[in-house]
Amino acid sequence: MGLGFAFRKGVVNDYSERSARLAIESVCVRFSLPEPVRIRPVAGGLQHRLLRVDFRGRESLALKILAQRSVATAEGILRIERGETLAELAAQRDVPAMVALRQPDGKFVGRAEDVHFLLFPWVEGEVLPPHAVSVERGRLMGGHLARVHRLAIRFPEQMAPIPEAFVDGHFRAIAERACVQGASWAWRLRDVVEELEELNGRARVAQEELCEGWVMGHLDFDQKNVLWNGEGEPIILDWEQAKPIHPALEAMGAGLSWAGQSAGAPSRETFVAWVQGYREQNELRLEDLELAVDGVIGKWTIWLEFNLQRLLDEGLSSQERQIAFDAGMHALGATLRLGRDGAIYREWCRGAFRGS
Repeated sequence: MGLGFAFRKGVVNDYSERSARLAIESVCVRFSLPEPVRIRPVAGGLQHRLLRVDFRGRESLALKILAQRSVATAEGILRIERGETLAELAAQRDVPAMVALRQPDGKFVGRAEDVHFLLFPWVEGEVLPPHAVSVERGRLMGGHLARVHRLAIRFPEQMAPIPEAFVDGHFRAIAERACVQGASWAWRLRDVVEELEELNGRARVAQEELCEGWVMGHLDFDQKNVLWNGEGEPIILDWEQAKPIHPALEAMGAGLSWAGQSAGAPSRETFVAWVQGYREQNELRLEDLELAVDGVIGKWTIWLEFNLQRLLDEGLSSQERQIAFDAGMHALGATLRLGRDGAIYREWCRGAFRGS
């Protein structure tokens, strides 16, 4: 099949036109589809690459070409399969989950030579910025996450969650490397490195105490992964990161995200509504939620560390470096704010349980 299409230059990912061509040709053959009339890259995403594929007389499809590092091992592929299975089970319980189409072999992940991909129906909609949403939307999304947790999914041979934290001294070592390389951001990290070390330790202790009672969670349940359609209804995307987590940890982290914490101006009212919406659909203990205030710091330290390590990679393109810098500095600010405002968020938790 000769597909004549071109892609924008400088796509920030470990992909090429070859990978897109292989994936699209495989999809067309496996699903007996005609040659596409248009293929468009979709902006967004630091790991995977998303394409909109249009056909004449047929509905469009969304093709997600998976990052090589995410499918480099059988365990990585299995994790994605489990994530889509969770989405499918959630959708069967009235959670508005976007589920990948199963391939002819029954699996979710398709493969064409060394290229792995997922295929979805194309849906038009709006993704909200990371600011606080309305109280109504906060309550709604809290309830949806609770229904996912209420499924209490555990796959055979799955291990309990591993704390998202680093050994002591890890951020000091990164700061030292940044100074040696003369990185422009080294001074920012150096000035707060001892605070980061403390927060990393707090996150580790809290997560170790919240290892029991885990379920499969979405793990990236925030504004960027929910599409709102023309009727104002949510569609929950991107289940590839799903893995074991304590419900209180994900409820706390997602609740703060929907309340706008990462943007720097969180809404108490939205957070309280989020927790109340969650509790209407699933059990949640106050002591676990308060402990999770420190536990969710780990989500941000993991993301911060990932981007700092990328910035230390001298082989990055200027565009990749700018993306990593923006993400890393955003993660640094969010991590510090979360650590400094922990007492405030614990009071919010108590307020949600009081109903005020």
